[in-house]
Parts: sequence; structure tokens; C-alpha cells
Amino acid sequence: MCKSNDLSICFLLALSFLVASSAHSQETLVETEYQQPEQVMELTIDEQEKLDEEKKALFKVGYDSFNRKNYKESLGGFYHYMSVANAGDENYEWANFFYGVSLEKLGFSHAAVDTFTKIVTSKPNTKIVVYILSYFDNLSRNQPFDQEMLIAQALNSTDYGFVDDDLAAMVHYHQGIYDTRNGHAEWAEGHFGSIPRDSIYYASYLYQHAVEQTRKNEIDSALTLLESLLALPNVDATLVDTAHWTSARLLFERSEHQKAIEHYKAIKTPVSEQASFLLERAWNQYKLNKPQRAMGLLYAFEAPDFRRFFTPEMFILKSLIYKSLCKYESTLSTVDAFYARYQKALDAVYDRKLAADPETKTILYLILNDESIKRQWAFVRLLETETVLLQTLDDQALHNHLSATYTLKLEQSAKRLRLNVDREYERLANLLLEYEENINLVRYESGVDQYQSASDLRYREAKPEKSASSSYKGKVVYQFQGEFWSDEFDDYKVHLSDECNNEQEWEVFFK
Repeated sequence: MCKSNDLSICFLLALSFLVASSAHSQETLVETEYQQPEQVMELTIDEQEKLDEEKKALFKVGYDSFNRKNYKESLGGFYHYMSVANAGDENYEWANFFYGVSLEKLGFSHAAVDTFTKIVTSKPNTKIVVYILSYFDNLSRNQPFDQEMLIAQALNSTDYGFVDDDLAAMVHYHQGIYDTRNGHAEWAEGHFGSIPRDSIYYASYLYQHAVEQTRKNEIDSALTLLESLLALPNVDATLVDTAHWTSARLLFERSEHQKAIEHYKAIKTPVSEQASFLLERAWNQYKLNKPQRAMGLLYAFEAPDFRRFFTPEMFILKSLIYKSLCKYESTLSTVDAFYARYQKALDAVYDRKLAADPETKTILYLILNDESIKRQWAFVRLLETETVLLQTLDDQALHNHLSATYTLKLEQSAKRLRLNVDREYERLANLLLEYEENINLVRYESGVDQYQSASDLRYREAKPEKSASSSYKGKVVYQFQGEFWSDEFDDYKVHLSDECNNEQEWEVFFK
């Protein structure tokens, strides 16, 4: 596992591993099913009785160990039982279930999902189904998992009409999302309509419905759905923040900037993760003709917490503010600061470096902010962690079986992640080039405006301005009064004078 504190370095190492593992997978075909001996002839009565006794003994080892909560021993006992038993045997279904529970208890979540998915799709005992769906419900809300396996295979391939409302809501939600993404709108509406309003999944449904309405450009409908979501009690805090963020963005597009700002203020996400929020809030202040407030928010980006974020747009907004106030030297200095921050990344793009190249580190930070890639990356890291955990198993046959399962899934996940990273890298590289084009346009327009304003002011009567006096004598120290710097975001204000009527600065061009 990667032990570096720098996530982008870990990401680069992972990408390199993915290439190697992909090549290896072409050479090795891994079999992950239980290895049952081929029967080339019928057994005699004595041989069959002996085999039945062996099965009973193995099942008893597993079951007794399970009851003692010795899950390592029970895991081996049930594995060896299923290696000699047939799927139609009396105890096979329960052995498979207890095997999956043992995997769950030992921390092998992916192997547990793999096992439970095979069980639940075979329509087993109702009690088994309820336990497995409860596990899926908890797992899907709290840690990375194989979305294709759990959602597409386990939840969408079977009818679970007999389970209680809470679990049924979880099933209907995921089935509705799956149908929506695959173009089955009527089926999706049927599933979503079956989710009770007091279910934790009802709020998630409202958000997904709002997203779909936004894609159809039904902004009013989307905002109404988000308002309904925010009015619900006991909604997950992360979902509430996401709903506020989405509402703010939609209101910005409708030029309702003050309402958008109120939604940004309501976001409770830790300040260290608020780079995007702050930038968007600054744009709203700028659109409200409050450049001082906008600049105050932009200065928050000087904090070390935000250095790891990819924020080229911040330099564009900053330069636009300076330009609007005819502070041309500051405008050009901001353009220079953009290149100081992103020149290395731009060089990598122009040199056609790949996503796994160390010189693309800046862009990798932004790739890691993509929700889909973050989920895939988290799942790959979980697979790596659980692969290391396999070393704690003493049973070599069991170890080999699970190792094959994890190796295969790690290679599949690696390929998918690499493809998505390359696709996102290409998109962001083009986006960085667009930012460079925009910042250069600001620099050009700043130069034109500089000489144009000088020419205009030459023939305009100057109005004297009062200069602000300063009583600053040196360092000032204030006592801590229970507020942190992040609590003052809405009060930050940079005092910028408008120099568009200042003739003195450009008089030199006309002497």
C-alpha cells in the first residue's frame, strides 16, 4: 500500500501498478469458484457414506467455530465443506451464508459482497435475504464497494417485494437510479414512487430527480425539488451540503446572486474542503458589483489549506476585478502569478505528457476531486488493503482462493480506473488551456484599456480625491475571542480604490 501523505504520488504509483497488472492479467486466467473434484465414476454406497460423513464433519467444524466467534476457523471449515459438497446438499446454502458472514466479520468486505451477491440472486431463505440486504444497505452508505456487482447484479436482478419498508426503500432507490441511467423512465418512476417519505432514501431520490430535471433544463422544477429536500428532517449532512451547493449554482445561472450566496453560507463542509464554494461565492459578489467583497474571498486562497486545489479560475476573477478598477499593474501581476502556479502543468500538456507522468501532478489533484474517480480510487485502495489482510490467513488453499478473487477484481478495477483517469485528464488538460487563453485575453484587454483610459483622461477635468490617512504604527496583536479565520469569510473585504479617474499615473505618456 502507498504510505505517502501526498495523494497524487499514491495515485501515480497506482497508475503504474495498473499498467503492470493489466499486462500480467493477459498471461494468467484466474479461477475464483470453489474447486470441486470432478467425479469420473459413480461412488459405491460405502464411498458415498464416507463422503457424507466428511461433509458433516467439515460443516460441524465451521458451525461450531462460528458459534464461538472464531471466524478464521469457521471460514476455513465452510470453505473446505463447500469444496467437497454439491450446491443441492442440505447444508450448502447455510454453509455459503455463514462463509460470507465470516468474511464480513474478518474485514474482507469485497469477498463478502461477492459471496452474498451469488447467494441472494439464487433466491434463498428469507432470513438470509434480509440479513444480506441489511448488510448491503449499511455498506453502501459507509464505505467503498463494487457498484456494478452490488447494484446491477444483486439489487436489480431480483424482486424483493417481501422485505420490510426500510430495506424495500433501499432496493427501490437503487433500482430507480439504475433504470433512469438506462433510459427506463417509467420503470424508474414506479420504483421512486414506492419510496416512503420518512425513508432516508427519499431525500436521495429528490436530489437525483433534481439532477435529472437540471439535465432537461427544467431549472424551476429542480429548485423546487431541492427546496423540498432541504425542508425534510434528519437528512444526511453531506446530502444537505450538496443540495445547498447545487441550488446556489442554479441560482447563479439565473443571476439570483444574493439567494445563491445564502445557500453557500449554509454549507457546513469543513473549511479545508471549501475551495470550490469560496470561488463561486466570490463570483456572486463580483456579479453584485461588490469587487471588494469578492477580493476578500479570493485572498482566502492564500491559506495553506487551499494550496492543494486546482484553482486557475481564481486568477482570472482576480485579474478581472483589478482590471475593472483600472489597477493594471496588479492585473498583470495576477497574470504572472497564474503562470508561476501552472506553468509546469502547461508545459506537460504542451509536451503531451500522460496522466501517470509526475509532471502532471497539478492536474492529478483535480482529477482526484472528481466524485466518480474518487469512488473508484477508494475502492482500489480498499482492495489493496484487504489483499494485504489475506496474509493473516493460515489456510493455504483458502488463501489462494481469496487471493485469486482479489487479484481478478483489482485488475478489472484498475483498467476501468485508468480509462476514466485518462479521459478526465484529457478533459482537464483542455480546460487548463482554455484558462490560459482567457488569462491572456485579460492581459491583452488590460493593455488596451490602460492606454485608452490614459487618452480619455487627458481631456477630462480631474476631480480631487481625499486620500485616506493611516495611523498604522507597527504590528498589532489581538486577543483570541473564540473565532477562527474561517468564521470571518463573509466579513472579508479588501479596500480597493477605483483608479479609473486617476489621471496622474498616465500623465507621463503625454509630456
